[in-house]
Amino acid sequence: MKTLAVALLLGAAGVSPPLSIGLDTGPERERQTKARLESILKSYDLRPYAFAHELTIAETGHRPPPPALALSTRFADSSDDLLSAYLHKQFHWYLRGRAAELLGATGELRWMYPSAPVGLPAGATTAAKTYSHLVSCYLEIHATRHVLGADRTIAVIKHKPRYRWVYQTVLDDEQRIGAVIRRHGLKIE
Repeated sequence: MKTLAVALLLGAAGVSPPLSIGLDTGPERERQTKARLESILKSYDLRPYAFAHELTIAETGHRPPPPALALSTRFADSSDDLLSAYLHKQFHWYLRGRAAELLGATGELRWMYPSAPVGLPAGATTAAKTYSHLVSCYLEIHATRHVLGADRTIAVIKHKPRYRWVYQTVLDDEQRIGAVIRRHGLKIE
């Protein structure tokens, strides 16, 4: 598959080092998503949440090999949804480098929520992924709220098509989950 990569230098409001945004195959929907993401990255200071610096926008669901993140075109029509999805992907990258801390946090979350669902749309594809999504979705909600405010964040989270139980649990029990994340050194300030 051909990747059309472009380096996006964002100056004071962007990430450092620059974010390289590639298109998987280059159809119009991928180009629209890229343009919207570039606008978001110019509008908001997302540097505190930038951990991966390569991103591929893929309409087909193709996942590029690490270190690139994959971002779907599903959110091309909504800046708030796209921003939230971008942050979600960044937090997966952040957690990749913190396996021991994540294992400790998910162990504690398993004890707190022994009946967490497995399978979409409520949970993730495995129990381990459902518990790790409690961490990544907490970080996503926290960061999205910091960038967009509480009302816009709730609007985004309430109509997420995946991880519905995970997001609702984070919203309902945010303080307890946040305490677990802080205890295991995963909180991003």
